[in-house]
Amino acid sequence: TFQQFTGDEVADGTLTTFCGTGDGFVTTWYDQSGNSKNATQSDTAKQPKIVNAGSVLKDSAELPEIDFDGTHKLDIDFGADLDQPNSIFMVHQSDGTSANSNEFFDSTGTGGVRSVFDGGSANYRLINNTTSPSTNVTFEASGSDFAIDTNKNIAVGIFNGSSSLIAKNGTADTGSTSAVNGQNEINSLSTIGLSAPNSNNGYDGTMQEFIVYNSDQT
Repeated sequence: TFQQFTGDEVADGTLTTFCGTGDGFVTTWYDQSGNSKNATQSDTAKQPKIVNAGSVLKDSAELPEIDFDGTHKLDIDFGADLDQPNSIFMVHQSDGTSANSNEFFDSTGTGGVRSVFDGGSANYRLINNTTSPSTNVTFEASGSDFAIDTNKNIAVGIFNGSSSLIAKNGTADTGSTSAVNGQNEINSLSTIGLSAPNSNNGYDGTMQEFIVYNSDQT
């Protein structure tokens, strides 16, 4: 059974009344900008959870969150590839620090352009990739300030050529001045929570906000 809920209805108990003592899953995470670029998932096996055994999932501050288990994902159709600059903001809390379980954002398929925001060897990372012509530009933030950890974090990725940057909780890394960090667009069909080339790699953790701007929001 499917039903729409507002933020107020998630908070005031309407959602848990609907779910009863069962679980509730997200089929549509609605775009709040008014542009109707919703994040959706029709496959019940891939829908992130928002209610567990009759209780809304919440963080330590009692704020609602949705839970990805490494196989869950939400797809976005932007209608067209998004030329740079692009900005991604997210509020999240990872369950682990492995790169394979911190795939936050990628294209839905393996062809065409890919703009990726994920975890690298230890820290937050941006990747721009195309299959034709073949290009691959990677920028992983440097230093412990940008480590993937299991705390609640505000993470930002700015895709804007040599002005690209990664930020964590207000601290930014612009990377090597000799690297052109980012070349390509965000794919018109993109995904929150799963890697395009390797479906075994996903995001295991919670999210409260995920925002994409087709502009540089620094």
